[in-house]
Amino acid sequence: MDNMTDEAPVLIAGGGLAGLSAAAFLASHGIRSLTFERLTASSPLPRAAFFHMRTLEMFRSIGIEEAVRSQSEKEFVPDGAIIAMDTLSGRKLADIIPNLNEGVDALSPCRRLFLNQPSLERILRNCAHEGGATIVPGAEIVDVHQDSTGVNLTIRKASDGRRHDVRGDYLIAADGAHSRVRAALGIDYEGRGAFSNSLTIYFTADLAPYIGDNPWSLIYVNNPTLRGFFRLNRAATAGFLGVNVVGDPQLDADAAVNAATDLSESRLIELVRAGVGKRDLPVRIDGYSRWRATANVASKLQDGRVFIAGDA
Repeated sequence: MDNMTDEAPVLIAGGGLAGLSAAAFLASHGIRSLTFERLTASSPLPRAAFFHMRTLEMFRSIGIEEAVRSQSEKEFVPDGAIIAMDTLSGRKLADIIPNLNEGVDALSPCRRLFLNQPSLERILRNCAHEGGATIVPGAEIVDVHQDSTGVNLTIRKASDGRRHDVRGDYLIAADGAHSRVRAALGIDYEGRGAFSNSLTIYFTADLAPYIGDNPWSLIYVNNPTLRGFFRLNRAATAGFLGVNVVGDPQLDADAAVNAATDLSESRLIELVRAGVGKRDLPVRIDGYSRWRATANVASKLQDGRVFIAGDA
């Protein structure tokens, strides 16, 4: 854990992908930053994983492209396909993208790839540290004020509950969809809003007999029980199932888009088995997360010396 300091040219709220990326890119320009992350440690759950060529081009510019690509090859099949099936063990419905990087050579020197979020956060965090950034875990932002010359934050440390005041010339608010900074500034979201309450189930199960040697990166499933998608590790022994729709929307539209209503272990196992198409499949549930598919954007991305980034 980094020691708390009381000033930096740039303060960053949130130590996820957006906040750590900001710290790493600032460090590459010799700009010192101070990042505050509410959680004491990164979540072990895989979460976000798909990264496009432009992202890899930016990573190349700060010297971490090779580390990202190498870690990706350990976790996922490179250049895999995106397909649709009725169940993982059943019938293929469509070849959506036969090769993740088909045609990209004409557009970029970099490749699309999958990488688990905790792995990428570790690479970004190391890059930021090496460039002089300070990252403080277990630090919650409780107040924010700005004036014509800078931004003041009040931070509460999870370890002892004590409050600290820090100041920077600028603040990047990368503290997520429920951003406390954005709310404090009175910046609202605008857009369609949430249109489904979805569920991601993290699990361990031996799915290698159904995957075989097929180079599949992402597998959409569509059957009477659920609509969603699988992403599996390279060995097809663990991964997650994202569930967007349960049941038949024509029979009960509201229930269909509320996949996270029942979070019991038995229900989560039932959904994984329905996606695989094997009612007796041994499944261990490793975790779950509820999330909303939302089409929103902040009404403005800058307020004085504060910039809104990422899910915020």
